[in-house]
Amino acid sequence: MTRILRDKKRGRPHGLRQNIKVCRRFRLPEVVTWWGRTLAFDALIGNTDRHPDNWGFLVRQRLGQKSVCAFAPAFDNGTSLGYEHPEAALAALRVPDRLLSYIRHGTHHCGWDTAEDGPASHMDLCARLIEAYPEARAAVQSVLDFEDEQADGICEECTRFNVSIPFTLERAAFVAALIKSRKAQLAALAGV
Repeated sequence: MTRILRDKKRGRPHGLRQNIKVCRRFRLPEVVTWWGRTLAFDALIGNTDRHPDNWGFLVRQRLGQKSVCAFAPAFDNGTSLGYEHPEAALAALRVPDRLLSYIRHGTHHCGWDTAEDGPASHMDLCARLIEAYPEARAAVQSVLDFEDEQADGICEECTRFNVSIPFTLERAAFVAALIKSRKAQLAALAGV
């Protein structure tokens, strides 16, 4: 991927359609399924940093055999879950209109293709993937297979860890609200 980048510092151009072509060229299995799940996961958590160095595949080479490629798990998801907001701003951001506005302005690093290079809205990118590759719908839906109460419970449980920078109850409520709101939007576009 880095060979096609004109701006290596910013990771541009970076288009989903080109990512899929590259993956197919290397004969990775279930390319559209992996991208559907990964984009849905990124949309669910609001990850803005899936640039070309933050996805990849693993190559297994055995003496005398053809190399086999497989996707690496999604990694480096740190710019997500409202990380950029200070504690004092979280309560105001949970107001429904402000929360929806925040989510609407979130973008994925990846655009649709190199002709439309630039970050794309998380929801728009998922919708375009489903429209272009109908088999992606099931992959997106699979990421949404959890109950809202589970998000609440996991976020609340994170407040119990004894760490130097605590995950507060206010942060837990904010992150859970983000996940549930994004889940509802993804469910609507994926037909769940």
